[in-house]
Amino acid sequence: MRLFNREVFRGTAYTTDQYTPAEFNGLLGSADRLAIQVVANRPDTNTTKVIVQIQHSNDNEHWNNFGAPQNFSISPSQLNVGYLSEALLSTSIETRGAFVRLNVTVDLGFADVVLTVTGRSV
Repeated sequence: MRLFNREVFRGTAYTTDQYTPAEFNGLLGSADRLAIQVVANRPDTNTTKVIVQIQHSNDNEHWNNFGAPQNFSISPSQLNVGYLSEALLSTSIETRGAFVRLNVTVDLGFADVVLTVTGRSV
């Protein structure tokens, strides 16, 4: 069942870490699955991918990576739209904390990025 659909990031992504605003940490943590849509526009000519790393925390202060980073390949000088594979946040293999955020970077240069997330229950 769908719990929410929300734009959680809109900005220019660089090679340095940028995170979804803290106001979304509880919302993102409330879902069992996250489907992440990536829209990348006006990338630098050197930029070839947007990298999204899911992170989780129980105290909303100390963060750990959840799973491997997901890469979204992009083409320079055009609008790129696509989805990262749907992330299952509740598995018997790895326990997830109560709060979730997304770390957004690019491999080289910069790109304007919008992340829209659909959260679902299992």
